[in-house]
Amino acid sequence: MTNYTFIFGTLSQIFISSTLVILSILFILMISQNNKKRLIRYLIIFLWHSIFCICYIYFSLTSVADALSYFEDALYKNVLNDRTIPVIFISNLNSFLIKFFNFSYLSVFLFYNFLGFLALYFIDNSINKIIIIKNNILTLIKNIIIFLPSISFWSASIGKDTIALFSLSMIFWLYIHKKNFFFIIISFLIFYIIRPQHATVLFVAFILTLFFINNKNYKLINFNYFKILLFFLLSFFSILSFNTIVSMSGIGIQISNVYDLLSLDFLNEFSTKLQTRQSLLDYSFGSGYIDLSIIFFPSEMFTYLFRPTIFEATNLMKFISSIENLFILIFFTYGLYCFSNHKIIYDRDKIFIIFFIVALIPLSALTPNFGISARQKWIILIPIFYFFISAITLHLNHKLEIIKKDLKSR
Repeated sequence: MTNYTFIFGTLSQIFISSTLVILSILFILMISQNNKKRLIRYLIIFLWHSIFCICYIYFSLTSVADALSYFEDALYKNVLNDRTIPVIFISNLNSFLIKFFNFSYLSVFLFYNFLGFLALYFIDNSINKIIIIKNNILTLIKNIIIFLPSISFWSASIGKDTIALFSLSMIFWLYIHKKNFFFIIISFLIFYIIRPQHATVLFVAFILTLFFINNKNYKLINFNYFKILLFFLLSFFSILSFNTIVSMSGIGIQISNVYDLLSLDFLNEFSTKLQTRQSLLDYSFGSGYIDLSIIFFPSEMFTYLFRPTIFEATNLMKFISSIENLFILIFFTYGLYCFSNHKIIYDRDKIFIIFFIVALIPLSALTPNFGISARQKWIILIPIFYFFISAITLHLNHKLEIIKKDLKSR
């Protein structure tokens, strides 16, 4: 199964793979808009991301990986036993690419690689929109974020992580640039299909954000009535989604209706299942885990965001992840410092921090495995990165204005 014919396919499939690379480069030429610096940057990002795509192909053929299972399920049918909606979506998408476009294993990987590159493009472009001043610190932070190995590695493979990051980064790119609301809905629906639990949290964060923004900026609507309507929409949507969220959370509880939540049996079962989930063994082949049932909740959040540390790295992947976590910790510390100096949150940025907080609480309590957190936490980290970059920009811009005033006074 790991021979070259399986990877590259027939001569016609090799041609298709080459065409995909050429089309990707042509797309980069188009979005560069005759800007040489932008063209070079996007080509470097695409090359960087493609290297991780090649690495993941090798990884999928030499280790246990979902990417190979997804491809075989689309090729041979009914290979995967877990037939959740996200799995069915990925399998049908792969089946469509194989059946109608004659994609090989490499071709399907290149398709997902392009989606991952688009995610990086959206993130890079969104950060550029938030940064309003030229500053070496902000440029360094932006480049480190874009070239974090984990983001490229987990978004270069066949699977849910790539599409989830693509759809989420597109949602926030459209939001930051105030693009067509219709495309935001389409992106959100894709995100909901792949990550219904995260999408529901994002929807909740959106509704909560509307309660904290300045009503004076929205004179065309009666916000009091609008908020009441949104509250009922939120309640209705949450009830419809709750069973899906619980079943996909990994706790292992099945509920027939929302009224089960009020029963004492449910609370007892939830407590038992949660403790079991928090003390899972290291089932991801050495990725590492922590028994969450014996630590306090603040430690759970720290574990989810910043561990493994350098001192816990026992292999190459954990070492790279620990270096990234060190950057995230430093970035969080500096971002919080800059925010504490002004304590200003723009209306645009409120959804970033609300989504981060609302999502962090359940994720940190349900993810004892370092391997899972390493690939899933970017869903909530990217938005909080935007918030901290905005806070750092405000802080540095304020310092720049003070320096200018001081120079003028002299």
